[in-house]
Amino acid sequence: MKEWYKTERLILKVLDEGQGRAVCEFYKRNQRYFEPFEPERLPGFYTEEFQRKNLEVEYRQYKQHRYLRLYLYELSNPGRIVGSICFDSIRMGSFQSCTVGYKLDGEYQKRGYMLEALAYCLHNIIFKEYGLHRVEAMVVPENIRSIHLLERLGFEKEGVSRDFARLGGIWRDHIRYALINYNSYS
Repeated sequence: MKEWYKTERLILKVLDEGQGRAVCEFYKRNQRYFEPFEPERLPGFYTEEFQRKNLEVEYRQYKQHRYLRLYLYELSNPGRIVGSICFDSIRMGSFQSCTVGYKLDGEYQKRGYMLEALAYCLHNIIFKEYGLHRVEAMVVPENIRSIHLLERLGFEKEGVSRDFARLGGIWRDHIRYALINYNSYS
């Protein structure tokens, strides 16, 4: 199990608790940009201590093959986090599935970074290394960029999950997308 990967323009890394400050800066920098699409944050979320503890928990789950969050860095600027991709609820056995979530720094939009990173992760890590069969993604209908990204990656719309998550104090519907690894049939 590797803790970092390289694409054409990006470095993708699993971080441990020692990177709490960098993660905190990433979230603070993008707080207004991310908030319309994410659940309300717990008290203290935007502190280095919270992020350090969260990274510690995530790293433990990563070691148990239950969770994988990769932080994105530009090859040309490896000191600044520009995004993250999270594979959660990793289930093996009869399900061989997970969910995916992702976010990209507002300053780095429209460069194709998330398409590059997600395509790499899905095919080289999730389908090949982990051997998973199905990846699900949930997106609010207003997040047109995310919908286009999922569709470019081959995700198919499966339906709407009513009142799926509470965003901005309101229960919101989400569109459910899935990508199937047809190479996993045997």
